[in-house]
Amino acid sequence: MKKQGIALAVAALFAAPAFAQSNVTISGLVKIGVEVHKLSGVEPGAASYQNEYRLTDQSSRFIIAGTEDLGGGLKAFFQVDNRFRLDDGTGGEFAGGNSGLGLMGSFGKLTLGRWDLHYTEGSQIESARALADPTIVSHGLLAQVNGTNIARVSRSNNLIKYDTPSFNGFNATLAYSFNPAGDEGKYAPAAKGYSEDGAWNAAVRYVNGPINAGLSYWDYQVEGNPAAGAHQADQKALRGWFSYTLPMGLKLGLMVDQSKLRNTTGAHPAFGDFQKRTSWMLPVSYVFGAHAIYFNYGKAGRVSGNAPAADKTKASQWVLGYDYALSKRTSVGVNYTKLSNDDNAAYNFKNVRGTAAVAGNDAQQFYVGIAHTF
Repeated sequence: MKKQGIALAVAALFAAPAFAQSNVTISGLVKIGVEVHKLSGVEPGAASYQNEYRLTDQSSRFIIAGTEDLGGGLKAFFQVDNRFRLDDGTGGEFAGGNSGLGLMGSFGKLTLGRWDLHYTEGSQIESARALADPTIVSHGLLAQVNGTNIARVSRSNNLIKYDTPSFNGFNATLAYSFNPAGDEGKYAPAAKGYSEDGAWNAAVRYVNGPINAGLSYWDYQVEGNPAAGAHQADQKALRGWFSYTLPMGLKLGLMVDQSKLRNTTGAHPAFGDFQKRTSWMLPVSYVFGAHAIYFNYGKAGRVSGNAPAADKTKASQWVLGYDYALSKRTSVGVNYTKLSNDDNAAYNFKNVRGTAAVAGNDAQQFYVGIAHTF
């Protein structure tokens, strides 16, 4: 028995490094605040004209992630990003955020799962610590064509994604989704091509010292039966961004986004196959000590490919915000943002929880909140 005990102890000693090679971490963001949301530009007496006072969650989440060393520089990894809302307890979809499983090493990183594509690219040039989600212009005004979201403004499902290693500040992503919006579908003889389409995304970035720059391309051919008009919603989009941070903490940026939606069959054949709009934003931030001040102005141009009667499709948004870091993990913030739509424009804030804008509405938000990362 004594010899058997010694043998078991030696076996456990040699097995210990194997357990040390695997690790699991829990991280996340908890963010909530009080807001006043208001629409204007509607008919007098409409309910949406009044102020809406709300306690609003701002994309809180907890992330379970882990890696295992497989030897030879190869690692397996996983991430499960779970979203929830502190204000009403809804939104608790398991793996509702960026979630996947894959391999990584000197070759880069290969991920299978669901992940944000395109619409989040470049948003770091306007990032803030404790402002509300509607202040993120690159996820809102610049990620829509007259109210229709580009790249879903959410995770793309059924995804294969490859990320290169970083080379002197450069890195890139190439991704393909069999169907970013839902199930891949099934082949049916009466609907040939039902499961043949999907979405591509290619992005290249340069992050080095004070410079953050990049370019991202999105091409989405909607899956479904072409005879039933599914391809009327096809999307193409290209965005580029650049920011520079001066030594005193002042950051200046620029983003330009051109996005297209395929026209509906027979709607405006004389005006082209796609409706197209070009938008841009100018984010400015100044961080000094624990304080940070943010300003951003964005503009969405006229949507081409419309009949003259459907013109007046421009929109603009501006943001002014301030936050204060109570610690490395906890910040408080306040912001005001206003979105202005032309008569036939129907743009909305990102993650609007109040009444959504319709054509011709202007939207405003005043927000005071707190954010904690862990």
